[in-house]
Amino acid sequence: MLPEHNLPWWRHDRPWGFRFSVMDVIIFAGGTITTVGLWQLVGPFALMVPYLLCHFFLFCNTFRVGGERDLIWIGTFLINAYAWIQTDNLPLHLAIQAVITLALIAQCVLGRNYHGIACAQINPQRYRDGAMLEGALTRHVLVACCVPQPLIEALIGRRLNEFRREDETATS
Repeated sequence: MLPEHNLPWWRHDRPWGFRFSVMDVIIFAGGTITTVGLWQLVGPFALMVPYLLCHFFLFCNTFRVGGERDLIWIGTFLINAYAWIQTDNLPLHLAIQAVITLALIAQCVLGRNYHGIACAQINPQRYRDGAMLEGALTRHVLVACCVPQPLIEALIGRRLNEFRREDETATS
């Protein structure tokens, strides 16, 4: 269940609003080291590492986009990355991906279950509902792939029985 008051911003399990944990610092440090190392091997293609990490941070920590929008972004990114390799026109493909990113973030912020940064001001009536739904798509996919329950719970940061109670409440 959700706490009555939000957890501090540095907690990885903060249910709504902006979050930035020690794990994020470790991931960014690893990404920086990886980018520097890859630069020697692949040149400007190494910039894909910070590009992906920054988008991950925007989607998962700042605006808390999640779910189907993540999959749309990943699919369009892969298409754009392939097109970039074929055309060698990085600015065009970055611009296309930036428009897609902004559109997905706007759709999320204007959505009824928005629970990212400034959600209490933007969506004062429904942000707790959005926090309750976080991880639902991931849970469905992992359960369908027969991933062990403890691993699913570690990945989504919630116990599976919390979803079952919510599912039962929604259907009654």
